[in-house]
Amino acid sequence: MLMGNTENPLRQNLILISATEDGQPRMDVMDGVKAKNFTGCLRARLGNLDGISDDWFPADNQPHGNGLYSDNAYLRGTFLLVTGEDIKTKFEIVEGRITSVVTALRQDFATDRGYLNNPAFDDGLMKWNTENETVFFLVGNRWVWANGNVLTKKGDGASVTEDDGRKVVRIRGKYILQKRENLKSIPSMPENGSGEKEAVPVYLTFFYRCAVGGTLRVEFVGVDKTGFANFNSMEVEEELPATDGYVQYTCSGLWNGTGDFKLSFTGDIYLYMLILSTDRVESLAHRYKTLFEQSERLVKISAAVFDKDENMLEETGLMVTSKYSGLYAIDGDGNLKSLVGVGGDGIKIKGDCITLEGLVTANNNFKILQDGSIETRNAKIYGTVHAQDGKIGGFTIESGRLFWKAGDYFGNDSRSLKLGVSQTDMDGVVDVAFNAATQGRFGVKVVGSNTGGAAIYASSKSSGQSYPVSANSYAGFFDGGVHVNGAVYCGDILSNNYGTEWTLGSDGTYTYRKGVSGTFRWSVKNDFLTNNYTLEVVNGIVVKMSGI
Repeated sequence: MLMGNTENPLRQNLILISATEDGQPRMDVMDGVKAKNFTGCLRARLGNLDGISDDWFPADNQPHGNGLYSDNAYLRGTFLLVTGEDIKTKFEIVEGRITSVVTALRQDFATDRGYLNNPAFDDGLMKWNTENETVFFLVGNRWVWANGNVLTKKGDGASVTEDDGRKVVRIRGKYILQKRENLKSIPSMPENGSGEKEAVPVYLTFFYRCAVGGTLRVEFVGVDKTGFANFNSMEVEEELPATDGYVQYTCSGLWNGTGDFKLSFTGDIYLYMLILSTDRVESLAHRYKTLFEQSERLVKISAAVFDKDENMLEETGLMVTSKYSGLYAIDGDGNLKSLVGVGGDGIKIKGDCITLEGLVTANNNFKILQDGSIETRNAKIYGTVHAQDGKIGGFTIESGRLFWKAGDYFGNDSRSLKLGVSQTDMDGVVDVAFNAATQGRFGVKVVGSNTGGAAIYASSKSSGQSYPVSANSYAGFFDGGVHVNGAVYCGDILSNNYGTEWTLGSDGTYTYRKGVSGTFRWSVKNDFLTNNYTLEVVNGIVVKMSGI
């Protein structure tokens, strides 16, 4: 049988049907048959797949058993999985692989539990000090420029760079130092029985790749041991050889919370995730787990963080069902901390802190503008409102007080009411001004009565006030002096003292002529009899007369 062609590509393909006694029935589609073998010519096979070797598949899971193998496939219909579920309702893909759960120990640490600031160098060398050596090339007294920059040769130093897909700090023959005032926090120090403070053990851990071996030195410089029991401050010196990749380093020592943290290396080293903590490194390790789940009822995507004991620390995710969908966040105790949910009955947002950026509206009746101001059609507010200025009905808020005013027919101010802290000595806490240019004949009008009370009550005393007796009610009751410049019109006047020709001194005292008191008697005789008269006067007021 002749098959293939050494020259014409159009004659190098064939269909091979095998049904031999080897128990491997199959139908092969070949292309590129131009020699006395089929190496690299198999384009598709239907039947037994044993013996196929393809680098696209894992070495321990090459095509095998009965099935379909092809460069491409265009299929329609129902596809059943080994679980008996059809692929329409059970198709889970995470990072390009058909799988359900991806779990990985990333071998990094919780930076929020360390004492160093910017330990991952996300902000460059912010909060860190170092020194660098750079040589600038000169010709005479002029810089040498190359490719638009000054020609230099970098020497030893420390800098933040990218290595193996991560941000790291590179140290060549120098150091990095974080001053005590730049540390994120300081551990508390216990006291011994003698009243002296004691240093605490701290653990330093990081990942590093050593390009050129050298001496690593970790220490606290400028430690002040005053008030502390004697101790040897953390001072580690170790030779590190070159490494092929990143490995973990851990050391420990005593620290009393004083001094500056310093890490130096005499060779060439790349390091990241620098953690200084009173916790051992194992307690800082986190496990990350992501889940993609889909069924005929829901779609769920979640990511969770677990500690080394498989205790969940936090989880966030997205869930979609036929009735609702939402984003959620759960803490380590299983409490729902945040939620944005959408359902047939509305939208729910829950969270300890909710940030809304941009213009926020609700049915055009409520708006939160980008400057933070709120516009609303109606509002019921329960609780405390702090306002520096604005309007409330006809009142404006000015200088911490409410101010209302009305104009007359000609546009001039006719009436005003001020409530709140006085701005001048002549202002009142309640200040009313009005004239006859607009309607209303009263500045202050109070109508009503209650036994033992008054429509208007005023007292000049800060304590020990007196009040109306329970049997009486008054239009006005004044507990203190009343000064009237002008006429007083009244029915009855009851007074324990009367005076006239009064003057008011600059010291606030009154000078006046007080009415006299006494009983006056006299007799009048005529031709036939004698008439006796009596006149009783109290403080200038005649209170009794007889014979008259």
